[in-house]
Amino acid sequence: MYEAHWNLQCRPFDDLFDAKFFVPSSTHQAAVLKLKYHVEHQRGAALLIGANGVGKTRVLAQLDRELPEEFQPLVHVPYPRMSPLELLSFLAGELGAHEPPVADERAGMDRVIRRLQRQLAAHAGQDHRPVVIIDDAHMIDDESVLESLQMLLNLQQESDAPFGLLLAGQPGFAPRVGRLGQLNDRIGIRAGLEALDQQESQEYVRRRLKAAGRTQPVFQDNALRKLADHSAGIPRRLNRLCDMALLVGYADGLTTISEELIDDVRMELDLPRAA
Repeated sequence: MYEAHWNLQCRPFDDLFDAKFFVPSSTHQAAVLKLKYHVEHQRGAALLIGANGVGKTRVLAQLDRELPEEFQPLVHVPYPRMSPLELLSFLAGELGAHEPPVADERAGMDRVIRRLQRQLAAHAGQDHRPVVIIDDAHMIDDESVLESLQMLLNLQQESDAPFGLLLAGQPGFAPRVGRLGQLNDRIGIRAGLEALDQQESQEYVRRRLKAAGRTQPVFQDNALRKLADHSAGIPRRLNRLCDMALLVGYADGLTTISEELIDDVRMELDLPRAA
């Protein structure tokens, strides 16, 4: 709606996973580097920890873009609140197994494990190295599901069918993994995401505007500082604030956006006041 007014080719603050909108802050770039190292060297499982909105999914999308072609298929589990049998059956299906799902937990588990072994071996025969991503892993409320992930890592260790396993979750998930000795011992890489600092937050806004085709400043310097403060450096909040500010600025016929407008937008979005 407001793109033409601000001389933009597209909306710069949508939650898109287009590579041109990835702003490599120090914390995000370090996480991508660690996870890429993990996948390429098959070092057990990797743990990606970050608060809500800080950019875990964006980091995983960037990792997918940077991995060499042999690391496929990428199996993404967006909602892990399943039983162990449901989770492993889902993974087998995503890896290419075409057998019908099994419903009986005790009778089905052995069959599902064999399906997983066959599919992993088939990918290895094609020089493929699958990558399994468990997103929102903090939502797993059944400890037996985490134990099934340990079993999955046993397949990685005991077979000639390599694959990567990445667990992404909020900060409370790390202590839960720590209480599971065997699974915790198999975490080879731990990557933490932090909020952007003041300078990184401002650079995030500038670079996304530039990626969308804007060559002149939109936000006044004080407005950029207010954006960093009101967002607490959380990219998802930055996106919401900037997107609404551009919309309001367009509606009011403005040529730049002031700190006063950012304050108004913060109140409209009911975000916490900057400290």
